[in-house]
Amino acid sequence: GVRDALAARAGKVKDTDPLHKQLVTMSESVDAMRKKIVATKEGGAITGEERIREKSSSLYGDLTNYEGRPADYQLARIDSLKKELGDVETEFEGFVTKNLPAINKSLVKEKLEKVEPLTRQQWEAASGDVESGSSSSATSVRMRK
Repeated sequence: GVRDALAARAGKVKDTDPLHKQLVTMSESVDAMRKKIVATKEGGAITGEERIREKSSSLYGDLTNYEGRPADYQLARIDSLKKELGDVETEFEGFVTKNLPAINKSLVKEKLEKVEPLTRQQWEAASGDVESGSSSSATSVRMRK
């Protein structure tokens, strides 16, 4: 949402304005973070591109399709994927706290709407996933510990 909002605001500013370049650069920066989490190449599974989401799905499938206890390497993989995701979350939170306030100040000067990331509750309401969202939130909190 932040990436799209930054790109949309860039479209409302003249190409020659330095703010336009800042908005485009920031949108690309957020997109680079997104690409660490999900595969983004056209063609889906055919491309072989795997990111955190795809690796997690594969591991989940492996765990649920085997009746025995998870292997040590699978448990280590869970920890590794949690760390990778945590690193991206930390990077994004840093972006939001360091970069967004300055760009929002510039947007307000241009009489444009600020860019605000969705809260978990807003995302759940927008996706219609409120019921399962509460358990997802609990899982997310547990995973961070």
